[in-house]
Amino acid sequence: MKHIAMKEIPIDQRPYDKFEALGVAALTEVELLAILLRSGDQTKNSLELAREVLELPEVKGIGGLMNVSYHNLTAIRGIGRVKATQLLSIAELVRRIMKCNADVDNRVFCDPDSIVSLYQAELAYCQVEQVWLTCLDTKNHLLAREMISQGTVNSTMISPREIYLSAMKHGAVSIVLVHNHPSGDCTPSQEDLDLTFRTIEAGRNLGLGLLDHIIIGGKNYYSFKEHGVFK
Repeated sequence: MKHIAMKEIPIDQRPYDKFEALGVAALTEVELLAILLRSGDQTKNSLELAREVLELPEVKGIGGLMNVSYHNLTAIRGIGRVKATQLLSIAELVRRIMKCNADVDNRVFCDPDSIVSLYQAELAYCQVEQVWLTCLDTKNHLLAREMISQGTVNSTMISPREIYLSAMKHGAVSIVLVHNHPSGDCTPSQEDLDLTFRTIEAGRNLGLGLLDHIIIGGKNYYSFKEHGVFK
């Protein structure tokens, strides 16, 4: 395939010129990434390079840049140490901005949306399954959050005993479990159901309530409470 230099692309389709003419909101994800990459190499322009990054199996769209690996980035011809470092730094900066915007010190975490906002940035496109414990006080303010398990893509091992030991360590009055499905499908597995029911039962015996169990997959989530599991 013949290499197309940026200067051969119609001026209204060049990212910098389009930005100046129409503003940043008019740019596609590929065009935004091309501006960040600044240049391609002898075989591809920055638009082609950006498209190749977004088509990586672990990326599959702009959101996946939050969890892309340095190794896979530098495996792409045209992305070396500097470009890979810049992209990963930008992803981390976005992640930290999202956490700051959550304003966790003053928020009340009593519904799935508020809980999901705490974890969306780091779990939505995470390639391994993680289980997080969210510890709340009597007014549903955040006391602590802790990753209590990290497993393979398909499964993770965790027990109610470990969950409540961590919760009591933080002085929690109630808890919410959050974990991700790397596949993007939020449908709970039988293991997810079993863990939820065992945790509810163990919490009753200890006087600690499980308020919800939320599964995050990509931009979507599944709340056990919203689906009537919690009575």
